[in-house]
Amino acid sequence: MRLFTFGCSFTNYNWPTWADLIGLEYGAFHYNWGYAGLGNRAIAERLAECHARMMIGPGDTVLIQWTSPLRHDYMRTNVRKLEGTYWATHGSIFSKENSKVFDYKWINTFWDEKAYLIHTLNNITLAIQFLEGIGCKWMMTSMNDMQLVGNELSDDTFGGEYQLKDKMRKFYDVFPDLMFYKEHIWDKYQDHWVDPIINAIDESSEFSWKFRFDKNRDVEKSYPVRDGLWDEAHPTPRQHAIWLLMLKDRMGLDPRLTHEQGQLIHQFEKIKENTKTFKEFEDAIMNTEWFIQRQYRGL
Repeated sequence: MRLFTFGCSFTNYNWPTWADLIGLEYGAFHYNWGYAGLGNRAIAERLAECHARMMIGPGDTVLIQWTSPLRHDYMRTNVRKLEGTYWATHGSIFSKENSKVFDYKWINTFWDEKAYLIHTLNNITLAIQFLEGIGCKWMMTSMNDMQLVGNELSDDTFGGEYQLKDKMRKFYDVFPDLMFYKEHIWDKYQDHWVDPIINAIDESSEFSWKFRFDKNRDVEKSYPVRDGLWDEAHPTPRQHAIWLLMLKDRMGLDPRLTHEQGQLIHQFEKIKENTKTFKEFEDAIMNTEWFIQRQYRGL
């Protein structure tokens, strides 16, 4: 029995995620197709690519973590990234990193909040029917609550991804003509959905990580710096583990961490304790067995 996991950086990141942790229970038969920065079109397409390559079958398990509708996925087959993928997506079209790619002219020409929401809902619908047709075991979750939308984005958010919570409303309240998506995706398949991973961060902020600001690291410049430190927006291994326990329970697995999972979490927490900047942390993990054995999959 094989395990296939799909998602963005909340599935495959610079340290073990929920996918890596549960993958330990499947040994060499876990294939993590997550990739940082992907949107929902790319996640759905990579599910199709994975099936074309590996023929997902009734005995397999597929876990999909959907991300934000604010992302625009595109490929550049003449530019292969260091990790080996052609996908050029880099998070929200409103992030600072994407400001030169998606300028005001592009946004005014192509961006439409409702349309991008529909794209996401269609990709999820296609994935559900695809997996149902295969007859495999499958579960889905999301980075944050995909049923919520907002008309404004906060200027004080991580990469322009999170919307103002006090402005958030259910998408079917904002767009009543899209109610049928809620009925078909969430109501009909409610046993296949797990609460958003962002909930684990909100409910366990004591386990979040901060790194010392390093002016030579562009990646850190996009985060708000307070008292010389910036908050890492991604769940830490401990926060991933907290969410994983809920996933395992929903899957009918033993809702406890295995010894191997606990060891991996502890290993990376010790590395974090012994480093200060993100660069120091990255340099340290390159010597770990986890980093040496990880690989990126797909085009």
